Amino acid sequence: MGLSLQRFALLLGVSLSALSRYERSERSWPPELLQRALEILGLPSGPSADWVWSWTRHRQFLGQSESGVQVDPGQTWADLPRGYSSFYRTVQPQRLPPLEFRRLVRADSSLEPCVYVHLCEDGAEWALISPEAMGFPYHSLVTEEGKPLGKTRRAAFVWEGWIIWPQINILLNRQKIRLDGLAFNGRLWRVLEFDSSLHARRTSWDQLRDSWLIPPTIRFTTEEILSMDFLRLLRERLASPHSDAA
Repeated sequence: MGLSLQRFALLLGVSLSALSRYERSERSWPPELLQRALEILGLPSGPSADWVWSWTRHRQFLGQSESGVQVDPGQTWADLPRGYSSFYRTVQPQRLPPLEFRRLVRADSSLEPCVYVHLCEDGAEWALISPEAMGFPYHSLVTEEGKPLGKTRRAAFVWEGWIIWPQINILLNRQKIRLDGLAFNGRLWRVLEFDSSLHARRTSWDQLRDSWLIPPTIRFTTEEILSMDFLRLLRERLASPHSDAA
């Protein structure tokens, strides 16, 4: 049509660099902008842009907040008193996340914060990251109420190339199951389970559940979590192709 990129960008009302990113597929075309581009070029427009829901409308329909940060109801890391006093006397943590972040980390027992303390003391970053946006391919991720998690962000730790989300709910054979942790390094997914002393031995239900899970399950005993060898064990088991350990 004899249009230069500069002229085309001007007609679209976008910068030349933005148009270049759309053309190279580095960025998805917004529906309204794509509609305008097709009209300018005289090409078939396909579905009306009015039919396409924005992500904001998706979140509103699901009752998700615009901030997109989600934490399940129940006790959090901030609510739990410190247990395992001998562990804290040995570690003497100096690098804990702020209270606001700990309020976003669901925790069922005082054992789980010991895992988080290990990670933070070893330099882990704390962040709010969407597991769905990372393309978790195996099971449906849901909230505590059983609604789709969507692109909402959850509290996570970034440690040695792994993202570790505490307390993630999935649908497994039509049942809502809570995982103690879900880990991803950009290529591999792992399920983490932290077994308290009351759960020292795997039950038949644990074995059945683990057999249903597609990502390999890594289990840690209370003794392993409280030991100063925990991070070494975590590294080894995350890297193992057959990670159903402990």
